[in-house]
Amino acid sequence: MKVTKLEKNKFVAWECIGGDKEWIGTHFSFELNEKDGKTELMFTQADWASQTLFYANCNYHWGGYMKSLKDYAETGTGKPNHDKEY
Repeated sequence: MKVTKLEKNKFVAWECIGGDKEWIGTHFSFELNEKDGKTELMFTQADWASQTLFYANCNYHWGGYMKSLKDYAETGTGKPNHDKEY
């Protein structure tokens, strides 16, 4: 990943420059905003070449990671490997 934009405590953007061929050229962003006294995270992975099965799989897993991060922030416990039983 190459950091393409950084605003401390607010926003970070990456460009994928290596790794899985379907990720190369995609762009990621993580944006933090305060809303009603809470922190909101907006995550994006954009600029996919096509919507393949791999794209769908990544979309599913990113959702699980974001849920895990939310749980961790709110309770101190997350499940980053959400497909595995604990």
